[in-house]
Amino acid sequence: MEKIKLGELDFALIEGNFDKSEFDFYKLSDYPMTLVTNPRTYPIDQWSDILKQPLFIGTEGCGTRDIFEKLLAAHNFSLSDFKNVIEVGNPITVIEMLKQGEGISFLYRQLIGDDLKRNELIEIKTIPEFNVKHSINLVFAKGSSYKERYQQIATLVKHL
Repeated sequence: MEKIKLGELDFALIEGNFDKSEFDFYKLSDYPMTLVTNPRTYPIDQWSDILKQPLFIGTEGCGTRDIFEKLLAAHNFSLSDFKNVIEVGNPITVIEMLKQGEGISFLYRQLIGDDLKRNELIEIKTIPEFNVKHSINLVFAKGSSYKERYQQIATLVKHL
């Protein structure tokens, strides 16, 4: 976001939250997000079960992490309430780590669709607060003279 403000980037695809009063944007899509685990870890039926599990989460500044932390805060929890928090910079690595052992993570459902079908990972549906949708936006400087061009790009991206 800072690079857009400084003119170093024309636009960015943002998965997390941003100040909509500072930027113009086009919403690309709403993507479902969910809490997942390895089938060997299941059942996880309540908050106390979740907090006992190792949590695999994106690094500081990751949009998915920001969304997850806000969901936790809405229920009076934070990352420090977890038994073990492991920061991982790549969601594909998180998925592989979950398949190999215990733990949980909060991910976009599109990333794990095949893993869910093969029952290599399962959604934790017993705690519905973690089954949400979140927007991906094309974000650019407010009042940009390229607004129409960005709209064309956003339209193309939506159809990918």
